[in-house]
Amino acid sequence: MSKKFLLITSLILLVLPLGTNAFEETSIGNNLLAEVKPSSPGPGEQVSITLTAYGFDIKTSTISWYQNDKIIVRDVGRKTYNFNLGPVGAQTKVTVFVTSPGGQKATKTFIFDPAEIELFWNTQTSHPAFYQGKARPSAGATIHLVAWPYLVNHAGQKLDPAKLTYHWQKNSSNLDNLSGLGKNSISIKTSATDSQLKISVTALSLTDKISATKDLIINLVQPEILFYEKKPLTGINYGQILPGEYSLFDREVTVRAEPYFLPSDNNLFFKYLWTLDQSSAESRPDDPLAITLRPSQNVSGSNRIGFSAQNANSTFNNSFIIKYGSGLLKPQI
Repeated sequence: MSKKFLLITSLILLVLPLGTNAFEETSIGNNLLAEVKPSSPGPGEQVSITLTAYGFDIKTSTISWYQNDKIIVRDVGRKTYNFNLGPVGAQTKVTVFVTSPGGQKATKTFIFDPAEIELFWNTQTSHPAFYQGKARPSAGATIHLVAWPYLVNHAGQKLDPAKLTYHWQKNSSNLDNLSGLGKNSISIKTSATDSQLKISVTALSLTDKISATKDLIINLVQPEILFYEKKPLTGINYGQILPGEYSLFDREVTVRAEPYFLPSDNNLFFKYLWTLDQSSAESRPDDPLAITLRPSQNVSGSNRIGFSAQNANSTFNNSFIIKYGSGLLKPQI
């Protein structure tokens, strides 16, 4: 049997802006291709490697799969291998040997270094003082994001996040002006017509050939203004929103408008305006978000009360109808 010369090629694939793979791959024999899913697997995630070949029939070839230099399976036509990665810093090595019935040979080795990255966000939107929890992002608001990667090199050393290269994407579009060395935080201004924001960030060590990718979907809400009744002794009744039509049985009522999740960047201050049937109305001197309504005696009727919050970029408004007078039926208590 004559000896055959094997062509040796090496290919190192990194996570770069064009979406290459987050593992190191070396090959012996240039007629064997591999598809790895997912391309950027995280710690504990299942990985699938599927082989294809040209120049010989892989379905009739003997295929041997090794994990960390230990034989796992050897079978004819076993072109797919599934396994789970270990924790962060635990390297996994997968080697596959292929021998065709005609004696052609090819080898591929994959080295996976599991890494992870956390992605945090916050936004500047308005909410009432009683509101508990994180401010919700709204269409038109600015969202601030910070990526915090945990990458460990082959020596078990945690890599400095400031020395990593970051690549950001928004709605699958590259943010080249916000990407680069040490750029692990960005701010994105959303549009008033946006309903969802898709963010992807990859942290990459060019020297250690290790990377991690994180995807995040942020659903945006529409800003709104709600009305509440304010009592002299008990304060604002946040347990009940004023309906679209409000019947006044007392001599007067104080109503407070509460803006929910209006974009409130530091340099964009809102101006508040009350209206009564399209005409300007005075708010309470001590609170621009509140208005006191007092109809004339022995008068029946209704008015539309409106409230708007506006700045240089946006205007948000809402209104309700107040009914009053002797024709109203007061509910029995």
